[in-house]
Amino acid sequence: MIIRKRMTGLLLLLVLGFILLAACGSGEEETPSSPGVTATTELILPTPVELVASPRVVATDTPDSASPTAVRPTVTSPVPTFTPSPTDTPLPTATPEPTSYQVQAGDTLLGISEQYGVSIEALALANGAESPDELSLVVGQILQIPLCQVHEVVAGNTLTGIALSCGVALDDLVSANVSRLASLGSLDAIPLGFILTIPGERTNAEEIDCEALPERQQVIEYMPKDGEGLFCLSQKYGISTDTLLRANAERLSSGQEYGQISLLIPPFDGALYTISSEDVEDDIGITDLVEWYEVEISDITDWNGNRVEEPLTVGEQLLIAGANLANGPFRFQLGNG
Repeated sequence: MIIRKRMTGLLLLLVLGFILLAACGSGEEETPSSPGVTATTELILPTPVELVASPRVVATDTPDSASPTAVRPTVTSPVPTFTPSPTDTPLPTATPEPTSYQVQAGDTLLGISEQYGVSIEALALANGAESPDELSLVVGQILQIPLCQVHEVVAGNTLTGIALSCGVALDDLVSANVSRLASLGSLDAIPLGFILTIPGERTNAEEIDCEALPERQQVIEYMPKDGEGLFCLSQKYGISTDTLLRANAERLSSGQEYGQISLLIPPFDGALYTISSEDVEDDIGITDLVEWYEVEISDITDWNGNRVEEPLTVGEQLLIAGANLANGPFRFQLGNG
């Protein structure tokens, strides 16, 4: 009996527990919710802005528009730089000519000429050959490329060949360089390495007349006309260019442009000499001049062709016909006079 009562009480407790649990569950469902807020046990946080460090920057052609919230870096404008106008830009320096080229295996004269934009004829003349057929190429050979601005004389060069290869008149070439050529005393043998300026085309040149003139016996002074270079005067007056150079060495070496100074024109090949005070002090006589220039006494006259008498006086102007110009201007030295 006592056990039965205990069992009944236990059952009642269990039933009461189930009723209480059911009541609790029903209460949670009936709890009112705040407007716009969902009842949940999960905490919702705002999405954080994540800064991602990129190890490298990749340039793209178009901007990234897929993400409108992306933050773009601030672009700093560069400091403006000065861009010179065409008039402020220095002119390029002319390339000195000739340009040297070392022949390689398989090179041809035509190929080299096309590479530098010069004719094969000019290339041949610049390297001492009269025609392309006479210029043989050897591996390692140094060729001179005639760009015709400034020319450095090489073996085989002549003034005529340089003028032809650059398409300029021979007299124009000489006139453009006469102040330095005059010191050489001759146009026949220009030393290796001598630098020649190649002139441009002559403008407003008068018609050049180089026809031979009648012979004379006097030295004259003449102002060359436009285009009358030394070779023209040589033909016109029947004398060599060497005679013209030696007779006008000081005038041509003065630095004045050719055509702006008058020239002394001897009547025939020979030398002009003016007696100095030093000559008189050293008691220089006609025989000294005869020995120096390798002529006869009768070959020495004044500039008008008159016979010269001793003693010689300061300032006396002498004309020595047929003088050996290879000896250079007269310089008296004791023991050699």
